[in-house]
Amino acid sequence: MALKLDDRVKETSTTTGTGTLDLSGAVSGFQTFVAGIGNSNTTYYAIVNRDEAEWETGLGTVTDASTDTLARTTVISSSNSDSAVNFSAGTKDVFCTLPASKIANLDTNDNLTIGSGSAGVDYTLTFDGADSDGVLTWMEDEDLFKFTDVINVGVDDAGHDVKLFGATAGSYWLWDESADGVVQIGTLTVGVDDAGHDVKFFGNTASAYMLWDTSADDLVLAGAAGIDLAGDIDVDGTANLDVVDIDGATQIDGTVSIGVDGTGYDVKMFGDTASRYWLWDESADGVVQRGTLTVGVDDTGHDVKFFGASAGAYMEWDESADELRIMGASADATTSTGKLLLATSLTDINANDVIGKIDFQAPHEAGGTDAITVAASIRAIAQATFTSSVNATDLIFYTGHSEAAAEKVRITSQNEIGIAGANYGTDGQVLTSGGAGAAVAWEDVTGSVTAINNATDNELVTIGSTTTELDAEANLTFTGSALTCIGTVTVGVDDTGHDVKFFGATASKYMEWDESADTLNVAGTIAIPAGGAITNAGTMAPDITSTGKAMVLGF
Repeated sequence: MALKLDDRVKETSTTTGTGTLDLSGAVSGFQTFVAGIGNSNTTYYAIVNRDEAEWETGLGTVTDASTDTLARTTVISSSNSDSAVNFSAGTKDVFCTLPASKIANLDTNDNLTIGSGSAGVDYTLTFDGADSDGVLTWMEDEDLFKFTDVINVGVDDAGHDVKLFGATAGSYWLWDESADGVVQIGTLTVGVDDAGHDVKFFGNTASAYMLWDTSADDLVLAGAAGIDLAGDIDVDGTANLDVVDIDGATQIDGTVSIGVDGTGYDVKMFGDTASRYWLWDESADGVVQRGTLTVGVDDTGHDVKFFGASAGAYMEWDESADELRIMGASADATTSTGKLLLATSLTDINANDVIGKIDFQAPHEAGGTDAITVAASIRAIAQATFTSSVNATDLIFYTGHSEAAAEKVRITSQNEIGIAGANYGTDGQVLTSGGAGAAVAWEDVTGSVTAINNATDNELVTIGSTTTELDAEANLTFTGSALTCIGTVTVGVDDTGHDVKFFGATASKYMEWDESADTLNVAGTIAIPAGGAITNAGTMAPDITSTGKAMVLGF
């Protein structure tokens, strides 16, 4: 059933009362309702009693029957106070009309008004009545328009700006046709709290999009989609991210956890140089550093400490002392010492392979040339091919004088000492100094003793008349327990003496010449036998009252 209007539709009726009219046929020069409007369709009608002041307009429904009828479905206006008229006997003219309340009117100010604005009454403008397309409805109670089909502004490749203003000054939504894009000035809200909607933004790559998934309350980046931030991102809660590519600075003021305990992920930070990066390798549970690792800046460093498996053991760069410290374990054991191991990864050691090396250099010396070469070195160099029973290695010391450091001394695996190379000397030679500015050298021993003159048992010897002879001294003998000197014994020289002390058989008994006091001290008894004498060249003042001192005179 559809509303239809047609020209010159008019019939008569003799029906009385307020019910459906039986139609008597078309008036000359007009068409019937069935012909003009059609069966079951509705139309606007007018009924006028020719004999009485009775009339009515409304919406009626046409029925095609043996006697066509018009049901007075809705009364719009009437002589009965806009209610259905109880028509009297007589002929009534029934015809199609257009009630004033159903037409749009253009007033003197050129304002087009549709309807009378009755509460709860919506007004719909239909542009294609046949298919019910293109319907524009004014929703009276909601105070808004509703569109049932697409609204096009302009045509493809020749559009126009569309601007929708809000309640706040300066806030609007704009389709900018010159930029082929939308400008939103103000808050964009999709849905209401607790009842949202999905919002999906597609990219230029297949299956790449950003989706606000309202059911999961998540923002999803799918496919090749990513986030490229030229400014800052402020995350106050937890961010669960599968892949993060950060091309700028990041400041994180809280704890960053990647993965969970027992299930981690790789973290890789690239540098400015190709193939340089820092990697937390979750499968190896360790850090991979490809490139320079710098701690602090020049003149303002920081301590760096590496702990070992034993308590107290660590290696530390002590920035305050500008030194590298290797500390042994705190346990009381023979291995509790700092250890430095220089090793090689070679699996086939041959003669002249360097197993370990320590160099000494001043690379920033302004003098350049020799000054910046390696000035000294200690190297462990293999002397043969290593086997299960061979690991012959020499420890070689290099120093420079006016050239790169060269070999000066080596200690071989056979306990030889080499000077300036493989110069080990010969049997019986001694290592001698050549004096200041001269190198040490292996030399033969010269001036060997060839004879001891006048020797008898227990005699001591002195240098003889030649450098190859020794003379035995008959007046100076040593038996192993007694030293005998037949002659004068002089200790020191005049004005520069030495203490001389003679012990006795009793503890704490002795006689001592104290050179600093120029005094002979006797801790015991002085016995002068009969006929003996004490000759005094100066003053003698014996202390015969002091404890432990006595003088016995024999006559």
